[in-house]
Amino acid sequence: MNFAKKRNGELMENDTFERFLKKSGRKSNVINKYLTYVQLYEDYLKENKFKELKKAVSEDLEDFLQHFEASEKQSSKTVIYTLLLYYKATDNKVMKDKAQKLRLLKKSKKTPFLLDKILDVNKRFIEKLSSEGIKTANDMILAGKTRKNRFDLAEKLEIPYEVILELTKISDLTRVGYVKEKLTRLYYNAGIQTPEILSQWDAKKLRKHFEVYIKDTNWDGMVPNLSDLVNNIENAKKLSSIIEYDD
Repeated sequence: MNFAKKRNGELMENDTFERFLKKSGRKSNVINKYLTYVQLYEDYLKENKFKELKKAVSEDLEDFLQHFEASEKQSSKTVIYTLLLYYKATDNKVMKDKAQKLRLLKKSKKTPFLLDKILDVNKRFIEKLSSEGIKTANDMILAGKTRKNRFDLAEKLEIPYEVILELTKISDLTRVGYVKEKLTRLYYNAGIQTPEILSQWDAKKLRKHFEVYIKDTNWDGMVPNLSDLVNNIENAKKLSSIIEYDD
């Protein structure tokens, strides 16, 4: 879908957003999805607020997100992120900051990250942990806080210690923010295995590191967006160390 249309002789801001997304390396299907969300937002503003997109204020954004969830019967998480990127691309700092606040609020209400979402782990081990009430990343962090805890758990459930340590590290990584499912595995496999390690990276160098890793391993996925890496590194710097790792 091409939203680069003329309106009163001026190129729509959607075109600026589309160029921004292409420059960030996003795939065409993702770009189309994001542009569709912006179009839904624009249509909502016209039909319900009687204003153009560039005239939207914070209240309009909140109202649209509520409208989206009510009408589409789904979370507005991706929509919030889309509009955060949109306002970043179009240099609207006030609305970008509002979208960021709404995104953080949405994250604070997120459902727990389940261990069975972690890729490339023997499901039999996950089932054993689940039988002990260890079902989420938070559960795993509590259960694997110390080396002794991990050894005791590995012995009790007959799970290799290395697997317990791996699950603990990946669970710890989920505290950073948008590092879930496929991304947790990418971070871990590429050597970024704890928030402390992540906090020591520069975002541009980390993106290059991932580019090399993905090329060398034929990883089935895209390089993380630079803005996400910046946010994750900043979040990692703010986290206190809560797990005693092996020397």
